[in-house]
Amino acid sequence: MPEADSFVVRHDDYPWRHSVWNCHREVEIHLITRSYGTQLVGDHVGEFAPGQLVVVGSWLPHDWVSHRGPEWPIEGRDLVVQFDPVWIGGLAATTPELNGVVEMIERSRHGLQIGGPHLNEAKAMMLELLRHSGARRLGLLIELLGVLAAADQVEVLSSVVFEDNALAEDYRRTQQAILMINSDYAAPLQLAEVAEQLGVRADYLSKVFRRNVGYSFSEYLMRIRLNRACHLLRTTKMKVSEVGFESGFSNLSNFNRLFVRQNSMTPREFRRSIRSEPDRMQPGAEYASRPSP
Repeated sequence: MPEADSFVVRHDDYPWRHSVWNCHREVEIHLITRSYGTQLVGDHVGEFAPGQLVVVGSWLPHDWVSHRGPEWPIEGRDLVVQFDPVWIGGLAATTPELNGVVEMIERSRHGLQIGGPHLNEAKAMMLELLRHSGARRLGLLIELLGVLAAADQVEVLSSVVFEDNALAEDYRRTQQAILMINSDYAAPLQLAEVAEQLGVRADYLSKVFRRNVGYSFSEYLMRIRLNRACHLLRTTKMKVSEVGFESGFSNLSNFNRLFVRQNSMTPREFRRSIRSEPDRMQPGAEYASRPSP
């Protein structure tokens, strides 16, 4: 973080070297401006679309995976604001008007996806932050945090709160395993195979993976595959059998069984149900493009 700034505001392309599963002490306000894919926040695995805004609290692992290779980069996919919660806590100690903000920051340790009328207001303010500096930018951040704290349509994403207790090597191995899954989820991946490629024992990887992610290796892989299947059912006309195969399921009956277990409906019922939903997941739409310099 530059010495002249109390917080960071940036527009990130995808892929980018820091666009990987990670966690940090700073609270992050993360707005997707374009693209679709898989959202990972704590033990939450779901879909993301343009316009989604999530507040990620301290040490909560997170990643947004667009399922496309580096040969198809996405310019300005993410708009990110990061700040140290200790800094805000210090301001709140002498500024009681920020008490609601401090409470929101504490709740964000589970990950908060913002909806309702406050969402559009917050998105506009994040874009405005890019256009200012100094005291004006600081004032906009405080105002943005107030809007987020007042939001009354909020989805709590992660059922687990994560602490800063992961050893650096354990965290690195977990990150490497997740990168392998996210880049090759349709392959017949096995924990033992991944552990061998990483040069570690399978029981060690199993232990640190569950502790750092909140799921076992196989549970996480299944959720990634099922989330990809949901996305394909939403956005393509592929046959259900093709969706299952493309998502990593070699057996159609097994695909159907696991899909029903997670979504309480069959893939065909899921596809029929989304036809009555808003067109929010249709490919090609974008919320905003990178502002001109």
